[in-house]
Amino acid sequence: FSSISRTRLEDHVRNRLYLLLAWTHAVIQETERYEFTEADALHALDVIDALIKDMGGEKAVLDPEKLPWDAIRSTLRKGVFGGRVTQPIDQSVLDNIVNFVFVPETFDLNFKLVPEVPDSPILPEGTSKEECVKWIASLAAHTPPTWVGLDADAEREL
Repeated sequence: FSSISRTRLEDHVRNRLYLLLAWTHAVIQETERYEFTEADALHALDVIDALIKDMGGEKAVLDPEKLPWDAIRSTLRKGVFGGRVTQPIDQSVLDNIVNFVFVPETFDLNFKLVPEVPDSPILPEGTSKEECVKWIASLAAHTPPTWVGLDADAEREL
């Protein structure tokens, strides 16, 4: 997230999408068997921007309810991240994360990124670059397996 240019982070709706992408990228990078790089994340930012542009969303203020959610989810699942996934169970985990995170409700206050987990991270209220970086820094350094829907002891079993 820190490598995203300040000029790219000028719209609060896009910033929320970028934060969702940063969350998704970090979680799958930590828990999956596949090598996802920062280049993949930057490509995903470009994809999101292109999908918004295609819907005519170059306006200063975007309506979260009118974003191309289906297109964003599908492209991230199948193209950006899913293109490298070879195991059906891994694809299922990826699909579940993307399908849950990329929804209009992520713009609601107190949206829990992992609803089944009591200490689930809640997205920050603000979306400035500084607020997002502060929120990211507050997260655990290690992604618990429960954040991707696995049992708490999943790491010991691997």
